Amino acid sequence: MTTETMEKPAIAADAKIELRAIKYAAFASEETSCFEAKVYLDGLFVAVVSNEGRGGCNMWHTKAPGIEEKLTAWAKANEPVEYLNAEYKANNDPMDRDADSLVDRLLTEWLVLRDMRRAFKTKLLFTKADKPGLYETTSIKAPMMAKLADPANRAAMVPNIPHDRILNWMPEAEALKVYLANGKREF
Repeated sequence: MTTETMEKPAIAADAKIELRAIKYAAFASEETSCFEAKVYLDGLFVAVVSNEGRGGCNMWHTKAPGIEEKLTAWAKANEPVEYLNAEYKANNDPMDRDADSLVDRLLTEWLVLRDMRRAFKTKLLFTKADKPGLYETTSIKAPMMAKLADPANRAAMVPNIPHDRILNWMPEAEALKVYLANGKREF
């Protein structure tokens, strides 16, 4: 049996699929996101994926034969089923789950996390116990943000911010959930 006829194993359900070296151009994103990224599977570089931002599918330059098909199979088995709207859900017509949709989700997650981290550099993001939504302070200069990084200074410096939770001081994964749940940006 030659290596060409041997069946390559599928991607494990718990595989770590990630994008690295992401280049994103918001100004060039018309109908789709304009980007280029390297795809890694369990720490191994397997492809470069890109999109010119003018609509259409992503372009794949794979380093591992059949990786796009394997990622599509993985997405169909592991990505959540989503519907475009209630009518599609009523007709049981889900959105495609393929390698492109997987990359789109990973890119969107990266963009949301990037935006949150940027906001953390100059603003305090917080929720209010009695009101839905996410709130932010006006811009805070770097020396003051550095003082706020010290928990000993926080109690004295933020008493007049009517907050329930301040996202800047939460673990990043928890802050991201609150950031998304309170309507800052969806994916």
